[in-house]
Amino acid sequence: MPDPGSPVARGLLAELAKEEAALMDAYRDLRDVQVKYDIAARRFAAIRDAVATYVEGNPYAKDVVWPLNEGSLAQPGFRGRFRFARMNVLDAVEWALGESDKPLAVIDIAVILADGGLPVTPRAVNASLLQAKRVERLTRGDGEVMYRLRESEVDPADLPF
Repeated sequence: MPDPGSPVARGLLAELAKEEAALMDAYRDLRDVQVKYDIAARRFAAIRDAVATYVEGNPYAKDVVWPLNEGSLAQPGFRGRFRFARMNVLDAVEWALGESDKPLAVIDIAVILADGGLPVTPRAVNASLLQAKRVERLTRGDGEVMYRLRESEVDPADLPF
């Protein structure tokens, strides 16, 4: 075994100590950025939910017209990157299905949610679909199961009286 007190070993240990300190600094920076992101995501979700209540639905739906300012992230190419952030999976699934012109498979829904800021597994999507009252299950001729949002109809169980 090499001598841990040799000049080479001491030099290597000193380099290791520097790298460990640099890694600790990077870890603190990462933690600070995670806190900043979490606060921003919570604020975004609160505003998104308030807008959804006001417009009575998904503010990212095709029929919702956003005001556009020069260089705004509200431009259609940028809009919605985080639209599902901090959202209940079932609500996000229903929004994703409502945004689609065609029925979607579970894996497609999971990809849309992840692309919209809510990384979930297909299993989580499937579990939420089992609880969904507004979602219709379709089986194609080849046996593939697809889902779509039901046409708007009032469920008597949802009425407040």
